[in-house]
Amino acid sequence: VQVLPSRGLPLLITDVKGADIEWGRPWRVTAIVRSHGAEPIGVTVRCALLEARRFPAAKRALVPPGGAVTLEWTGDDCLEKGEHTVRVSAEQGRGLTATGSFAVR
Repeated sequence: VQVLPSRGLPLLITDVKGADIEWGRPWRVTAIVRSHGAEPIGVTVRCALLEARRFPAAKRALVPPGGAVTLEWTGDDCLEKGEHTVRVSAEQGRGLTATGSFAVR
């Protein structure tokens, strides 16, 4: 997982994970958005499955002060076998992004 600091928002995206799956099974990706601010922060978070060129719908979350929220994306569409890279980023935070990976066997 690669975590880059945000420029402006007191948020981090961490723990981007995809569950390894057998070919033909549904896929699942999770990410945790953490706040180190003193106020609740509304954020829109996007997910991209890079090799598969899949871009699930963005998720909107309200992150509590000093807290975290877990976001999840799932899909039934069949992904090709191999390693898949997941990139999760926040629309409002320049540089607020993280990556993870999972395998389809």
